[in-house]
Order: sequence, then structure tokens, then C-alpha cells
Amino acid sequence: MGHPLGSICNLSTKLKLDMTILKSQCGSPHSLYMVLEHLKWMDAKINIPFHSRNECAVFSSAGITPPLQPPYDFIHPAELIKVLRAVLISKGRTAEDAATWGAMTKLESHMKQREAIPKVRFMSTLTKNFIRGACHVGDVPEEQIDLILGIIDVNAFRHTLHPNNPLRMEAVKANKDVDKNATFLYPKGSMAAHGCRRTVRWETLPSGTLEMYVTEDTPALSLLTHPYVDLMKGTPERRRLLRDQFYFDCSCPRCSDRTELGTHFSTLKCPTCFEGNLLPDYPLHYKSPWTCASCHATKPSHFERNVVRGMQAEMKSVLEQCSGNNLAVVAGLAKLLGKYRGKICHPNHFAVVDVEYHLVRRMALMRKPTVDLLLEMKKLIHKYLDIAVVFYPGIK
Repeated sequence: MGHPLGSICNLSTKLKLDMTILKSQCGSPHSLYMVLEHLKWMDAKINIPFHSRNECAVFSSAGITPPLQPPYDFIHPAELIKVLRAVLISKGRTAEDAATWGAMTKLESHMKQREAIPKVRFMSTLTKNFIRGACHVGDVPEEQIDLILGIIDVNAFRHTLHPNNPLRMEAVKANKDVDKNATFLYPKGSMAAHGCRRTVRWETLPSGTLEMYVTEDTPALSLLTHPYVDLMKGTPERRRLLRDQFYFDCSCPRCSDRTELGTHFSTLKCPTCFEGNLLPDYPLHYKSPWTCASCHATKPSHFERNVVRGMQAEMKSVLEQCSGNNLAVVAGLAKLLGKYRGKICHPNHFAVVDVEYHLVRRMALMRKPTVDLLLEMKKLIHKYLDIAVVFYPGIK
């Protein structure tokens, strides 16, 4: 999306909570709205924008029918079709197509950084073969397909169909996961900076309009930010995601703070004195040593990552091995918390909070919960919200 320092900021006036700062209308030359799903493409009864005058004719001519055949069948068709749709818009003859393509090409694509990543190269080859080979659209340069892939990956707003969006309500009748494959490109919205503590929230309205709102009273000249990644992850993991997916190293106030704004969301417990908090010496360095605030014992950077990976692997094992037995899952997650919470990890560590989140969801499935169980659920929910509101101000 935008430069890590951002482009949208309030330059003159103070903003109030929930004030609208941006409206970007879907379907205009300023946005490209791509709702894609694996419906029976040629006889779908719902009206998918751009479908009939773009990929529908290509599929009919090339004899492509669902489901996609190997080697294109292991990913969702939307991942290929949305690139094809953009290619066809670039070749369109209408003024609307020209304006939409012109707006797309002004967006960042990070092509140089992406070309060295194996999974990006794989998707590039697969997509080119699908479009140029299977779909017989051979007159599009390979570099243009790479450009489109980069623009979508870096700038797209995904999974955001408003619950009252008529398109979603109609499509869900035929395909329950249609909302998981909605891709929106809003050039103005893409200018917003990333921040590991958001100052704006956004949603797409039933009309397809993107709206952004400030989440708290904001002084003039403040940078307005929204998250590019899940903020309920700790700094080391969050910064790696930003580097790998958006090609910049975040140095926001939260990332720069050893305690993550006082939440201790990445803090470990010292394995030497068992009492002190283990914190990164240099939180903006990926290989920073971690030092105990009490006994000053030091651990290398990979110690933190091994602890997190170990806990995440154990949680995954519990969820998979006990998937058919809710009581066993609850017991397994509770045992995992007893091992890590406050002993290996700080009670507020993001991996601990993630286990607690899954535990609450499983507790909610209990048919006859006891009073003690309900009180424990309430405590964990309040803990989660108390932390989340630090990173997502304006949660209601």
C-alpha cells in the first residue's frame, strides 16, 4: 500500500472520533471492484460486476469450466481470475477501462523486491500459464502480469464485504465463502500509512464505497494509519510479516517500544531467575539479544522465536488431535496455558492471548457451562479487549 510513512494525514484541523475522512466509490474510475468466486461461471444467476464483459467470454471461448483442472486446481480460482480481469480491463476499449487501468498503474507494485521471492516466482509462472496458455490471452506481456500481481498483493483490501452488501447476501446463497474472495482496489485508500496502532478504521458499504473513520480524537498534523497486518501479533512476528508482505521495516512507536506500549505483548519470562521480564535490547533489530530486566541475563534472538514457535506448534497439535472432542480441546488448551502463562511467557504475551482466545471459543460450545467456567470466560474476554483496545482504539 502507501509508503510506510504514509500519504494520508490531517494537515489542518483536529479530527473527532468517528469522523469520516475518506469516501471512495466503488465502480468509478477511482476503484476496481473484483468479487470472485467459484460459481458456475457461465450460468451464474447472480450479477457479478464486470463478469459478463470480461472473463466470462474468455472462459466460453477457451472451453474453461469449473472446477479448474491441474495444475490450477490447488488454489482458489479467484487468485487467477482477478489477475485475468485486470488484464482484460487493461486491454479494454472503453473510457472507463482506460481510467481504471490508469489508476491501477499508479499504485506501488514492489516488482524488484518481489522477483527474488520463490513463492512469488511460482505464482507468477502459474498465473502467466493460466492467462496466456489456458485462457489463450497471449498478447499480454509477461511483465504486465507481474505488475498486476504486485499491485494486487501490495494494495488490495480483502475480505471486507459489508454484512448488508446485497451482492454478498445473494452470492452467499450459492457459495458460502464468497466473502473470503473479495478483492478491492481503492487508489485513494491505498495511500493510507501502516501503523501498528491504528488511528483509522475502514469498511466497504453496501454501495461498494470504501469509508475510513478516525478511531479517536486526533490532533492536527497527525499521521493517519490503518494496519496492513493483524495487530494481535507481537512485534518480532508482526515486523517479519510487514517485511515479507509489504517490503518495509516498520519503526512505528509500538515497534520501537520494548514493552509494546506497556502491554508486554512479546515479553518472555526470564529462564534464569524465573521472575524478571525478558525484553529485546533493540526491538527494531531482527537479531537483537533479549535481556532480563531483573537479573540481566541475556538470551540470543532465536530463543524468543523458538519459544513462540514451540507454543504455536503445541496449540496446533491440541486443536488437530482433539478436533472431534471439545472437552479434550478445552483440557489441552488449559494445560498449555498452565505450562507457558506467567512461567515461560508473560501473561500478556500474544501467543498466550491467542491460546486464551481459542479456549474461550471452545468454552462457548459447552452445553452446560458452570458458573466458574462462565466467570473464567468473562475474565479472558475482558483481558483480550483490554489489550486489543490499545492497538485498535475505537473498538465498540
